[in-house]
Amino acid sequence: MKKNMLMGILLLAIAGSFSGSAYAFDIWVNGKPTVIYTDLSDVVVVLQQAGNQAGPCGSSFYHIQRSKTNFKEFSTLAQQAFIYGRSLAFDVTACVGLRNILSHGAMY
Repeated sequence: MKKNMLMGILLLAIAGSFSGSAYAFDIWVNGKPTVIYTDLSDVVVVLQQAGNQAGPCGSSFYHIQRSKTNFKEFSTLAQQAFIYGRSLAFDVTACVGLRNILSHGAMY
């Protein structure tokens, strides 16, 4: 009985490790902002990257989360880059589905 229970717990743990939709890493991407969207939880920046390639999460949508400490500064940076036609460098730290989740960035 204990052996079957342990085997069941082990199988659930293995299956659970493959079912998550959020992935964490640290990848820098560069491009010019072409559109900025706002919604209830994020400011979303669309980047025009070299070769029209998608970001590491499979889309060109980069999310600045309102819950981040640097939200105001980060979203202002994106707006300034959009207004002045400057390029941005974004640090993508996680994927939630096709969403590229950002932690910080730079304008150049």
